[in-house]
Amino acid sequence: NKRIRVSSNQTIFHLQKKELYDELKNKYKAFEVVFKAEDEVVSEKIRNNIQRMFPERYGWILHQFLTLQQVLNCRSTGILSIDSDTILLRPMAFVNMNHVQILMESLEYNAEYYSFLNKINPLYPLSPQSHVTHYSFFQPDLMNEIMRKSSIFSLEDFLIHIENFADLHSTSSICIDREFYAIGLQIYYPEY
Repeated sequence: NKRIRVSSNQTIFHLQKKELYDELKNKYKAFEVVFKAEDEVVSEKIRNNIQRMFPERYGWILHQFLTLQQVLNCRSTGILSIDSDTILLRPMAFVNMNHVQILMESLEYNAEYYSFLNKINPLYPLSPQSHVTHYSFFQPDLMNEIMRKSSIFSLEDFLIHIENFADLHSTSSICIDREFYAIGLQIYYPEY
């Protein structure tokens, strides 16, 4: 398997960590790590709506919107998203020898995710597989196409679907980044 060249490293910070953000941005300038505050990635309007809809789970839902927006903004063929509490301890292949993406699976199954996804796109099955790992490889062009095929053209469209179809009283009713992408890839682009 040929190695994928890393073209940039980006880290996103919570706005309340502004001092740390500024300090790290200056300290690691030479390492070509791009530090961004969350307001540079997701608009205030979206953040306010997330806060209103999910006051108890704001961070988890915002994390998904940040991941999605980073994928949509990416101009590379692929983007690896790694949670801040995760370190990859061994080499991993995210694309096989035939250039087909390897979807990571986990045991963190939550039926509410699939119920929500099925409501916004009836082709999404009530899946028994979970792809909620703490790291995920995305192909931005395919994410854009999966969104388009689901009649979702922006993060604002996701917000409308969340408000209309998600259980806003649940502690964890949606997964619009990893599960949406993985299942969409299986449905629309199994050859990738």
